[in-house]
Amino acid sequence: MKFRYINIIVPLIIFFLLKLQAGSQGIFIGFHVPWHNVTCLEKLPVNYNTHNKNTYYLTFNGATFPDQQTMFPHYENSITYNKIIKESGIRLHILKTEPIPPEALNKIKNLEQLPVNFQINYNNYKQRKKQINHFDLIPLRINPTSGKVEKLVDFVLEIVKTPGINKSIAKKGIKYSNQSVFNSGKWVKLKINKDGIYKLTYENLLEMGISDPSDPRIFGRGGMLPEENTIKTPDDIQENAIWMNKGDDQEFGPGDYILFYGKGPDTWSYDESNSIFSCNPHLYSRYSYYYVTSDAGTGKRITMDMEITDSPNITTTQFDDYLFYEENIVNLIKSGKEWFEPIDSKSTHAFPFHFPNTIISSLCKVKIRVLARSQVSSNFTLATTGITNTIDIGPVNIWSYTSDYAKANTLISSFTGSPDDLILNLSYENNGYSEAKTWLDYIEVNVRRELKMSGAQMHFRDVNSVGPGNITLMKLKNATPNTRIWDISDIHNIKQIPYNTAGDETEFAIITDSLKEFIAFNDEVFYIPEISQQSVDNQNLHGITQADMVIVTHNNFINQAEELARIHRDHDDITVSVVTPEQVYNEFSSGSPDVSAIRNFMKMLYDRAVIEKDIPKYLLLFGDGSYDNLSDHEENTAYILTYQSKNSLTPTQSFVTDDFFGLLDEDEGGSNGLVDIGIGRLPVTTTEEAETMIDKIKNYMSSETFGPWRNNICFIGDDEDNNLHMKDANILANSIDTAYPSFQIRKIFLDAFPQSTTPQGESYPEVNSAINNQVMSGSLIVNYIGHGNERGLAHERILETSDILSWKNFNKLPLFITATCEFSRFDDIEKEANGEITKKISAGELVLLNPDGGGIGLLSTTRLVYSSPNFILNRNFFKFAFEKDNDQKPLRIGDVLRLTKNISGSGINKRNFTLLGDPALTLGYPKQFVVTDSLNGFDIITHIDTLKALGKVTISGHLEDISGQSIESFNGIIYPSVFDKPLTVTTLGNDGDNPMEYKTRENPIYKGKVSISQGKFTFSFFVPKDISYGTGFGKIFYYAQSDLSDASGNVTQIPVNGFAGGFINDNTGPVINLYMNDSSFRNGGITDESPVLLAYIHDQQGVNTVGNGIGHDITAYIDNDQSTMMILNDYYEADLDSYM
Repeated sequence: MKFRYINIIVPLIIFFLLKLQAGSQGIFIGFHVPWHNVTCLEKLPVNYNTHNKNTYYLTFNGATFPDQQTMFPHYENSITYNKIIKESGIRLHILKTEPIPPEALNKIKNLEQLPVNFQINYNNYKQRKKQINHFDLIPLRINPTSGKVEKLVDFVLEIVKTPGINKSIAKKGIKYSNQSVFNSGKWVKLKINKDGIYKLTYENLLEMGISDPSDPRIFGRGGMLPEENTIKTPDDIQENAIWMNKGDDQEFGPGDYILFYGKGPDTWSYDESNSIFSCNPHLYSRYSYYYVTSDAGTGKRITMDMEITDSPNITTTQFDDYLFYEENIVNLIKSGKEWFEPIDSKSTHAFPFHFPNTIISSLCKVKIRVLARSQVSSNFTLATTGITNTIDIGPVNIWSYTSDYAKANTLISSFTGSPDDLILNLSYENNGYSEAKTWLDYIEVNVRRELKMSGAQMHFRDVNSVGPGNITLMKLKNATPNTRIWDISDIHNIKQIPYNTAGDETEFAIITDSLKEFIAFNDEVFYIPEISQQSVDNQNLHGITQADMVIVTHNNFINQAEELARIHRDHDDITVSVVTPEQVYNEFSSGSPDVSAIRNFMKMLYDRAVIEKDIPKYLLLFGDGSYDNLSDHEENTAYILTYQSKNSLTPTQSFVTDDFFGLLDEDEGGSNGLVDIGIGRLPVTTTEEAETMIDKIKNYMSSETFGPWRNNICFIGDDEDNNLHMKDANILANSIDTAYPSFQIRKIFLDAFPQSTTPQGESYPEVNSAINNQVMSGSLIVNYIGHGNERGLAHERILETSDILSWKNFNKLPLFITATCEFSRFDDIEKEANGEITKKISAGELVLLNPDGGGIGLLSTTRLVYSSPNFILNRNFFKFAFEKDNDQKPLRIGDVLRLTKNISGSGINKRNFTLLGDPALTLGYPKQFVVTDSLNGFDIITHIDTLKALGKVTISGHLEDISGQSIESFNGIIYPSVFDKPLTVTTLGNDGDNPMEYKTRENPIYKGKVSISQGKFTFSFFVPKDISYGTGFGKIFYYAQSDLSDASGNVTQIPVNGFAGGFINDNTGPVINLYMNDSSFRNGGITDESPVLLAYIHDQQGVNTVGNGIGHDITAYIDNDQSTMMILNDYYEADLDSYM
């Protein structure tokens, strides 16, 4: 899809574009910035800046505010190309600017920080293999000539192309193996937790069930996969060369053994900028995994490397060594990748490090990261061997939930004189704030050691030996005749190093144009791997050629996942592959849990696709997630791994996102880029919950759920922040009412209801009831904008978990959209001091997992979010929610979410929105169309008759399909709803804000139930007396259903006014037969605790449900107590083919 760049191109822009394009090779696109009236400045919402709630700001439709300090509005937009465009730059051509009036300048802060030129940032992305150019600019500046602040109104963006290198988007898929090595044979899975030489005996191999122990093969690798797609990793699991001890007879048999080098889960890399080796701890596994087989042919063996005959230009007798200390005990905000060790702020902590044969005269480098939570500036002291370093820590605002929870600082210190046994002493100075809390992140220590054999196995490397063309002579002391040296720089192709012995030194020459890693070991002590899985089932994910949908399911839910796949295959005719995380890990991350393995699997399917229809479309993660991806505690909810942000200190900068698994183009990864597939998650933890989800999805896709509720969309607006959220909700509601008039809009705006004061604070009991009633009666979509948390919505608790658990709307499940904070924090757990873990279930999860009702899915938030980008994403959702694909089928939820996110700015706010639900599900949009033919005998196209009070109205119509053809095979029921003119509602200003006006259509003239035969229908009704007699138009909403399909339609612009002539003077009220639960109830009978009131009403002139007249509502109250009165107008429904 191409983004709609501009709504109206004025003649000036057209003229300017034509002039620019004449003789140019560039691309020119015109844009308009839709500024709000600067005389009506917006007041800053409190969740943007808690320190200055009276700040005003300039804004326009679609503005984003990534800088919370200056609050300058940003204009963001995207351009989609069907060809790859290589640009050498961009130019901004100004068409129109306007000065900011003085009365506005006086209210806006930070304007002196504006630049003299309009600043623009420009980035290239790809979306489903199409190039997208995204730009971001601040349309404000200080005019360099006049010195006045002005805003940019109209401009042209010129894409300057580089000549001669434009080309069509690549059609050739990237090559992957089409068969995994796991496709056949016997495989045994081993696990290790450290780097070193591992031993397996002939007897071990027999016990494992290896069919031919004489020809074993080892596959595997250690370490974590990269998050960025640009860093390439091997396709499928790779084989490792092994060394075989065959004894004197050179036949591998009893008493013989194999050796292989195993890489543990953590890796090290050299940080050239700080001249220090740094550890890269594995975030998802404490082990690395290797696989043994003998069924895959002759294996790789470690061979002797060629001896270097050229003369060395460097000689070394030293090497670099390092150690790492880290204890991951607590995640301070339960978000992000970072975990810390609490330390007593009042004590000195000693951390010992042992390095044999340290060279005292060389530099020892220490890198340490520490944290403190204190209201005042404070510092740590790191001391050792007469050296003292101070680490300054800034203060935090402990009263603000959005501020940094703690401040961190990193020290890199270098000193000489380090002994073999180094002790680092860490202490803290609280500067008078005794409530300070402190944590240690990690300590890294680098030293230089003598190249002298120590222990049974010794790793070594020398960064000083590296250089172009270098050949280094390594001299190792204390080696024995049984010592061997392996070059382990390439762990899959290890070589044994030939060496010479001279006295007590063993020496060898090696090319060191890059950093080389070695291990020296004596033929005595080896590590023994642990068997993780005696037999790995054969699998072949590499053999999947194409899948529209992939379901990655925890093994506990495999049966339910397979059932869901069958449902989609049968109902939607799409290809679905069901895999487990373990299968993905086996082929893509050597058995270790790793988020990048799942991403790389999806990327393989994505890269293989040559044409658009073969690109995967949906990924469903079938299982709950946890912010603790590492704990193997049985109560941890890490069924499917989560991608967490790096930041674990700042709530507004920390996030969890499943988008990571769908960023599949070459230059994407982490949280950067545009999502290429629709992704959803079912956060289930039990088979019962999994069954609930299958039952709900299967039922939702069936005709059991047909009903007029599919025509309803409900918008709920919070009353905070100067009516901002109600205004935003009203904008969305009105836009849907205009663009898609067949949907019946229900507005629940908090400030329109009376507010109550309770011991727990302010509340809106009528809002609670309104929301519960709306959910129970049914809505296709329920959209909330405002404040919230993982326990419910709004400060006034308008929706709580008790409400959600009470819902029994199994056949009327809405999609919930909650533009609020943390409502669906699915990855939360509670970790006790003793290590026990309990699952915390968010309100959003309860909505999804309610077995009796709730929702079919949620587009909801998992962390703190901001209102402005929330509204942009919410608005963009409705740009696509009712669109169709190239086959004229409604977009599925995953498609809508993907497209929504990709035009909703480049900040992290959108990453906090997650789809809890099935991304391949299509919402219950009515598929066919209801067309009105006549009203009171007049052709509806040529004449729309006026609906008059007490007059009889007859309407006829028919059903059509999407191509406009009549559907004569449609036999069923149509539900017409005829409404009076919209009402203007003025809110109450409960919280001291100015009252707000909005329009809503809430007064039904008639609600019927009419037969459809051969695609045609006719119905009649009397217009009640209590219509609104002002000017305006009524509206008809239709919903129709048969056994196989459903339809919707509408008629707008129906005049409603005046009295009909010749009406009957009716002074007789309706006949009412009243029951509890069902019509078998008799007066004085016994009911349950929550009976349903059932009333049969009959009146020759119909029943008035408009409710405009005093005392003219349908009401019920209990025991003659009018304080219990309930208005029942909305619950009335006429009998089939009758208005009486």
